[in-house]
Amino acid sequence: MPHASPPNRNPESVSGGYSWSATARAVASLLVATWLFVVLMGPVTNPISTEELTGPVARTLAPVHQAFFVGHGYRFFAPDPGPSHLVVVSDATTGETLWKFPDRERIWPRLMYHRWFMLSESLWSEFQSTPDRESFDKLQEETRQQAARFRMAGKRQVAASLMAVAERLDRAWIAASRRIPELVD
Repeated sequence: MPHASPPNRNPESVSGGYSWSATARAVASLLVATWLFVVLMGPVTNPISTEELTGPVARTLAPVHQAFFVGHGYRFFAPDPGPSHLVVVSDATTGETLWKFPDRERIWPRLMYHRWFMLSESLWSEFQSTPDRESFDKLQEETRQQAARFRMAGKRQVAASLMAVAERLDRAWIAASRRIPELVD
């Protein structure tokens, strides 16, 4: 009886003539994992991000998100994105609606409707989360007084942390009050 040769166990024959080295597989895996992280951080950080956690990640990834258009919140592109906020412009004298957005009947193609939808939600989010100047100044003054009380009590580190938070909130309020008119424009 002729002796049958064992099946060829050469990895090159299975993979079509070559196989990736361990280094190449590690680099490719790292690149895929990095891209997956970048893509997933788009919806996680937009539009609701926290100043301490996802905000810095969103700012760091913003150029990549903009270049590859992956920083949007995917929920806007869902078949049924849920309720939205309408922006309605009315004539002050007659009360007649001049225009509104998003307006499914008027805005086409559908992608453009979703962009107007995102704009209306961004406007609502900015207006909701940005207090008026008087309320903000009152809150900041209370924070500064609390920091002064901590400093007088010898808790300088806590006072410094409170002042750092107040400074960060000042910058965030200024940025938000600049963003709102930009969004409206």
